[in-house]
Amino acid sequence: MKFLTLFKRTVGILVLMMVAVLFAGCSSGKAASKKVVHISYWHVNAQTQGGLP
Repeated sequence: MKFLTLFKRTVGILVLMMVAVLFAGCSSGKAASKKVVHISYWHVNAQTQGGLP
């Protein structure tokens, strides 16, 4: 019975450590960039593809 409790505790600690490493890898060391990004998109009703004017 003690082995099962020890095993569960060890697995729990390992899972928490893996989650911490995952989130540490996703973070960025730099501040957020203030660069403006222009996004253009095309759709079926665009004027250049015969859509309504």
